[in-house]
Amino acid sequence: MSSLLRQDLWPEDLLAPYATVMVTPAIVLREQAAILGKKTNNLVEAEVVQAKASLRGIWAYNFLIIAPTLDYEYKLFTCTYNLNLYPVSLDVGKEMKDEIDPEYGYLEGKILVQSEEEFIKQLKNIFRASITKKIIGTLLAMCQEGGNL
Repeated sequence: MSSLLRQDLWPEDLLAPYATVMVTPAIVLREQAAILGKKTNNLVEAEVVQAKASLRGIWAYNFLIIAPTLDYEYKLFTCTYNLNLYPVSLDVGKEMKDEIDPEYGYLEGKILVQSEEEFIKQLKNIFRASITKKIIGTLLAMCQEGGNL
């Protein structure tokens, strides 16, 4: 009986599907946040902040646009997902959703993506939206007013 207590009953290939690093939506968001800072000489940056999710087993992240010299931040969207990673819900607000893809998803102001490829496509749409460009452009202009360029 005591020999049974020391047996490894786990399969040999337990971690095989995960031997390569999985790219979670939060990793993608953090990578894109770092790129924005580089593009604007860190006058306008982005930060990904974990938000409190309403349910256990749900991860939520706010994607913030930040102008450090102005002490200003703007929540561009919230990304929510569970342990399966996909689908991902992107809460972009009604105005943004109407601009980038009014028929995508099923909830007002939210976009539901089913895969990493769809996630990347919708992030591109969010970052290229006129609302996003206007916010970043305005913040850059305000930073220039202060002689920061």
